Amino acid sequence: MTNLESDCLKKLGFNEHFSLQVAPYGIGQPYRVTEDFGLRFVVSGDAQGRLQQFNLTFSRKSEQVPIIGDWVLGILNATGEVEFIDILQRANCFQRSTDDGRVQALAANIDKLFIVTSCTEEFNLSRLERYLLLARANRIAPTVVLNKADLVDDKSAYLEQLAELGSDIPVCMLSTVNEPSVTRLKDLIAKDETCVFVGSSGVGKSSIVNALTGSHQQLTLGVSTKGARGSHTTTSRSLFVLPERGVIIDTPGIRSVGVTASADSLSDTFEDVTLLMSQCAFRNCGHNGERGCAIAQALDDGRLTLRRLNSFRKLEREAKFFDDKNTALRQQRNEAKQRAARRGSRERFEREPR
Repeated sequence: MTNLESDCLKKLGFNEHFSLQVAPYGIGQPYRVTEDFGLRFVVSGDAQGRLQQFNLTFSRKSEQVPIIGDWVLGILNATGEVEFIDILQRANCFQRSTDDGRVQALAANIDKLFIVTSCTEEFNLSRLERYLLLARANRIAPTVVLNKADLVDDKSAYLEQLAELGSDIPVCMLSTVNEPSVTRLKDLIAKDETCVFVGSSGVGKSSIVNALTGSHQQLTLGVSTKGARGSHTTTSRSLFVLPERGVIIDTPGIRSVGVTASADSLSDTFEDVTLLMSQCAFRNCGHNGERGCAIAQALDDGRLTLRRLNSFRKLEREAKFFDDKNTALRQQRNEAKQRAARRGSRERFEREPR
């Protein structure tokens, strides 16, 4: 079995949370999923003191399917492939809901979420609020990366809008052709941290990865003349090790950012809105302009924008729908367990001699 204290594993983000899970198995060694092609996976691990990649083999009928960032337990076989044993329990998971209502896990074991937007027509505060909500719901520290800063002369307008999201949200202004700004972003990635880049197609995530790694590991295309937007190039999820830093994950562009969050996460993301609501004169205030409504007063004096209020209300409805759906699923599972227990009791009773 590989030394669980090896530098190779530490470079991939291996820590005590995972090492405590490996020991009870008694077989296999840990590998991290570094390439996720949907139906095919590549893992990296310690190969006699060197970091090496291997193809991962597992049964297509398996109920457990890994994703990028997962730590798996496997055995290196004679053909040089890693045979899957199990997925180690995740520290967290960045996920979203899809248009058809499914929950899609995008990356596992994440310390920091770099939400990439750009100084182009793609910039959208309401979309950023969705990412921030998902980060809070999944216990991941968010940072907004404002890319393509070299395309505009006046950046203050973007920074003023980002201030509406909250003073506690770190913002990194970036141009991948400007070395000092790339260095500032790299300084935000601590040693042994796992950071994932998310955002819409064309915002420059792959260009950022190339700038950070100092190579052209990710395919990129030029900026179009229409709307100064980039092109969609990334179709898989990949993990890269930064020397003397942590690891970074590049992901394909996300078109729809569906909410998988609770009311508590919503309150954390929209702390300014919920604080105002608590200051209304009446507990049953509907926040629709009633007498003594702190929301209405904040809208009048400019402390709150109508856009942010509408965004909060829309996400509140989606969060409630998600909570109600989860409650219904839990109830269905509990009822199924109770039916199975009753059926088992009845079968045992019928088998017993009378």
